[in-house]
Formats: sequence, structure tokens, C-alpha cells
Amino acid sequence: MLKKLLMIVLFSFIFTQDQSITNISVSQRTDGSGIVDISYDLNDATETFPSFDITVQISFDDGVTWEDVSDGEVSGDVGSVIPGLGKSISYFAESGIYFNTVKIKLLGEGHYVTSDLPFAT
Repeated sequence: MLKKLLMIVLFSFIFTQDQSITNISVSQRTDGSGIVDISYDLNDATETFPSFDITVQISFDDGVTWEDVSDGEVSGDVGSVIPGLGKSISYFAESGIYFNTVKIKLLGEGHYVTSDLPFAT
């Protein structure tokens, strides 16, 4: 029984490690455009997922509530993204919004490749 439990724990540990969003950097441009530049690395050291669905969330109340940023407000490495270094997103903030108290969160969900091809007979 202990051996089975250890195998389950080890198996779940293997598939929950090494998939992460790291080296996140957020900065707002000072040219008056209101654009916020977000850079990050998307790691998948185990090569479990060929792509990730990356979404951006924003909080205007210090992280109490979060809302998804819509497609028209962001561009770059958002949506379906393959793992790699040096990913970037531009968030087009409304004019007059400054990010001293605003929080931004990146979420990533891995996707497996599936095939709908029929089996050979």
C-alpha cells in the first residue's frame, strides 16, 4: 500500500513541476501612451505541453478582485503560446491610469495535442 501511495505522489509531483511562468517584469511607459509592457518566460522543462493558453488579469483594488483583460486591450504573447524565453505582452491601459496600486497577473493553462484521426483497421 505504501509503495502504491509513493508512486501516486511521485507521479503527481512529476507532472506538476517545471511548468511555470517565470521572470515576470511589468513596466508602464513614460511617453504618455499608457501602454504597460509585460515580459515573461514560459517554461516547460518536462515538455509535457506543446502550448499554453496565457491570459492576463488585472486588479484595481490591490488584489481583492480580478478581471480578465479583453483581447482588444492586449497584444503579443497572449492566448495560445508555445513555451520559450523572452515572451512579451503589451497592455493598452486607459489614458490617465497609472500602475502604482494596480496588480497584474498572468495565468497559463497547458494543452495536450490530440488527434481526431480514425484508427487503422
